[in-house]
Amino acid sequence: WIYNNGIHKFSMALWLMGEERVEKVYSWIDYFSTFMDSPSIIFWKYPKRNDNDPPKFGSMQFTLAPNLYYPSNYYDCDEYM
Repeated sequence: WIYNNGIHKFSMALWLMGEERVEKVYSWIDYFSTFMDSPSIIFWKYPKRNDNDPPKFGSMQFTLAPNLYYPSNYYDCDEYM
C-alpha cells in the first residue's frame, strides 16, 4: 500500500516543494490485516538550498478505517490538485 499508493503522493510532495530529493526519511509502519501496511506515518526533511533557509519537513499518514463513513462527492483516494 505504501509503495503502490504512496509513490504518487511522494512525487507530488517533491514537485510541490520544487525538490528532486529529500535529505532524511523516518517512518513507523504497522499493519491492520495481512495486506495493508496501515496505520503508518512517514515524515521527511527536505535539503536546504542556502544556509539561511529554515528547515522544511513533509509528512504523510495512512489510516484504514473500513467502518467510517465520509459523505463526499469524491473518490476516497483522490490525488488531484
